Amino acid sequence: MKPGLISVLLPYRNADHVILRALISIAAQLENHELILVENQVESSVVANQFIEQNPHLNIRKIQELQPGIVFALNTGIRHCEGEFIARMDADDEMLSNRLNLQSEYLINHPSIDLVSGMVEYAGDAQKNEGFSLYVDQINAIKSSDEISTLRFLESPFAHPSVMIRKSAFDGGDFYRNGVFPEDYELWLRWMHEGKQMAKIEQSVVRWYDHENRLSRTDSRCTRTAFSTLKMLYLSKWLQSNLPAERSIWIAGIGKLAKPMIEQLIQHKIQVAAITDLKPRSFLNLPFIPWENLPEPGDQFIVSLVSNRGSWKMIQESLEARGYKMMQDFILCA
Repeated sequence: MKPGLISVLLPYRNADHVILRALISIAAQLENHELILVENQVESSVVANQFIEQNPHLNIRKIQELQPGIVFALNTGIRHCEGEFIARMDADDEMLSNRLNLQSEYLINHPSIDLVSGMVEYAGDAQKNEGFSLYVDQINAIKSSDEISTLRFLESPFAHPSVMIRKSAFDGGDFYRNGVFPEDYELWLRWMHEGKQMAKIEQSVVRWYDHENRLSRTDSRCTRTAFSTLKMLYLSKWLQSNLPAERSIWIAGIGKLAKPMIEQLIQHKIQVAAITDLKPRSFLNLPFIPWENLPEPGDQFIVSLVSNRGSWKMIQESLEARGYKMMQDFILCA
């Protein structure tokens, strides 16, 4: 590992139609740093090859990982990165000016932080793809390290190509994992569970391009079910690690999407004592407590599984108005 060196890690597959924009944006900041390209395909990229030939002054290394899948490409790329810091990029996107300096300076000045992200500019049709645009807004709204930690089960707090990570965070083989889940969100949740610290700068670092074939739209690991299953796994770990045995767990929100999440919590050996909602509900013969009859904070710990967009803020405000404290008396998940 070379102190001060930044390794830009860009895995790609069948990306000749978009990758040039990403390469040009990276090259503008690559002086004294390196770009690690990981081809996750058999046929070599014509565009990448031409770019390397046309820029012999830049430190670009191209590696092939023939085992298909972004996790294999990422982990192979990490092993080849020589930098103290690793900046993730995707072939679809564009690195904004001064990103590498901004994020590396933050990590240098905050030695306890293992990962730093930044704001994301949405590049797409916000009217046609309103859901994705709102998703970007939600990510950008999670800013402080405290919010990243406390809201981790609502949504992934970072866009993957917006992060810069200390290479030392991967020491001991703590790499990306392969499975039926989004590999980046799994890493964030695992690292937070292990105590790694994360932050976000309030400057835009990447322009995030949205299109129909983007992996986050087409991959089965990025479905709502995949996300919620992953959340329940790490929420269970958090509850088991942080709640004393005498605290009883009450679930708020018993909608269609919440029911399989409750069942998963039970499968992970979380004992659910009661359910609460605005309207009378029944599920698994659990006692029902009307929302308006919630008692003052005490032995009960509220896990909110209300998934309606934006409703978490109203739930937080309602509970805090009754004296409940975030992460002490309740937690938000969606």
